[in-house]
Amino acid sequence: MYVFKPKGICPAEIHFTLKDNSIRDLRMVGGGCHGNSQLIARLLDGIDVDKVLPFLDGIVCRNDTSCADQLAKALLKAKSGEINDADPITIGIEEAGELRKLAVIAEVQGDLDGIERVHALAKAEGVQVLYSLGNLVRGGHGDDTVVELAAREKIRSVQGPLDRMIALGVQPPMAEVEQKAWQALRQTNRDRLLLNPLIRTFNLCDRHGVAFHGGFIQDLPGFSDFGPYAAEILAVCNLSDYLRDESVFPALEAMMEHFTAGIVVFGQTGEWKHVRLGGVDLISIGALRSRGFYRYALIECKDGNLDVQFRAAPIENKPEGARR
Repeated sequence: MYVFKPKGICPAEIHFTLKDNSIRDLRMVGGGCHGNSQLIARLLDGIDVDKVLPFLDGIVCRNDTSCADQLAKALLKAKSGEINDADPITIGIEEAGELRKLAVIAEVQGDLDGIERVHALAKAEGVQVLYSLGNLVRGGHGDDTVVELAAREKIRSVQGPLDRMIALGVQPPMAEVEQKAWQALRQTNRDRLLLNPLIRTFNLCDRHGVAFHGGFIQDLPGFSDFGPYAAEILAVCNLSDYLRDESVFPALEAMMEHFTAGIVVFGQTGEWKHVRLGGVDLISIGALRSRGFYRYALIECKDGNLDVQFRAAPIENKPEGARR
């Protein structure tokens, strides 16, 4: 699917696919006349792009352009490769059934000892599922083992920007000392990272939840401001700056009528924070390893209410020869 953001017209986005140079699945999204948009989509469905372009280009409605004119620009950019055909943002839907207790970590970055320790602690506390909110790897020697452990233990991971870069074989920005330790993942583990969704959903305490890493999702070609959970991502990442700008909380609360989820869990900032606004729980998950502790969040249903606790376990110093 192509997602084009036009200028000077009512719709905020134009979505379409191209099959054998023919237009398919055309949608004008986020404004404009719904009836006319449907008519255009039906008339152009299956028509060759090159036959359509002369009829669309240059039509003026307002702002020296029109929906037809902007569609022509979108089609030309798609043909020239200036915009990319991209899959929709992937969403991992939790299997049927409601959870009672889950744990969440983020920014593992190849720390095998840390993920093993927290997994064992969470299991001992009766946690049903452990979620990892992105950047499972960082480009070091332990990355393969961490990815394999996450797969073996069925840790529910979402992609972070480091995961995506390393899975695609791109060396992330590193300090000079880290560059010497750079090691590409085995292909099977690169595939595992790419198969992790960008967003995961769950059900806890009679409420629907969504979990993701952060705002980098908005920069991916398949992201739409009108896609599933886009309202949550835009409000948390952009409007509230990951809950750091409390002055916008009234506006954030007003946006929640557009939310699908009643629990929103995210990473990216390295900060630990829980805010409840308008009946929605917003939970920021910090890094797994911080200030001499392994850290994680425990989220559970207690007496019908959501209980959020941030836990910390001291990092045990191992003899030099025993470190991994």
